[in-house]
Amino acid sequence: MEILNLNRMNDVLFKAVFGENPNITLSFINSVFSYQGTATFKSIDFIDRELNPIEEEAKESRLDLVGKDSITDEKVNLEVQMIKQKYFGERSLYYWARLYNDLKSGEDYDKLTRTVTINVLDFKLFDDESKTEKNKSDTWHSCFGIYDIKTKRQLTDHLEMHFIELPKWKIQKDIKDMNTLEHWVSYFDKKTDPQELEEIAMQEPMIKEAIRAESIFTQDEIKRRAYELKEKAARDYRGHIKYYREEGYNQGLSQGISQGLKQGKMDMILKLLEANQPISLIAQVSDFPEEKIAKIGKENGIAVKI
Repeated sequence: MEILNLNRMNDVLFKAVFGENPNITLSFINSVFSYQGTATFKSIDFIDRELNPIEEEAKESRLDLVGKDSITDEKVNLEVQMIKQKYFGERSLYYWARLYNDLKSGEDYDKLTRTVTINVLDFKLFDDESKTEKNKSDTWHSCFGIYDIKTKRQLTDHLEMHFIELPKWKIQKDIKDMNTLEHWVSYFDKKTDPQELEEIAMQEPMIKEAIRAESIFTQDEIKRRAYELKEKAARDYRGHIKYYREEGYNQGLSQGISQGLKQGKMDMILKLLEANQPISLIAQVSDFPEEKIAKIGKENGIAVKI
């Protein structure tokens, strides 16, 4: 089995491997549920990844991958995130709320169903300095719900938010003694060497399928190009941060980077339009809806390739 040197946190690759292979996705999400001890899904159907704003000015929500259990209608949002965001917890809760609130006019509250977010992060979200050495080893995975502060009584199981922090993960035992979630986390983690990943794939059929799907992905010229552009965008972002810090621009750092990246993303969209790249590829790279890209092209007098 050939283990390719790919960044599995690249969301273009993630959507190709998981978004086109329901059985792979089902294996991963159920490994998270089983690890936490919550109800697993029997099956999964993918649903629209974009949540439309309630009004023109409302904050747009784009989710990496959204699935629904075809039997229970319970929903799950999967997201991979390479770049650290200060308010990522609030962002994830916002996406959860928009996904949870799917009642149609006249429907009762008993139609609401358990809604889960699973976030795989390539950065540390939580400070674990207060953790004791005894329970530090499992801080790579956190799960949040709604509980009474004093009694810890759960209000409802409808809210379930998982965060997997890859920088806190490392293989500490024999691979054959690891559980399925630990195997999947190792799959995502760039610190896992090819030999270890090959051994993991021999034990996990769906991880083996994921590696096979990666091989198919790399043979698609358009998808591979989108992957490479996404990698370049991530390198440019890290370059922005390094520059600001080395130049001592600590005050207003986040605002400066944010403004620079917004302009950088617009420049990238224009360059791809001018290069006559397909609108589907531009949407994958920029995370902009196709209709917005078409509008940008029209406003700048550039024909859009469908």
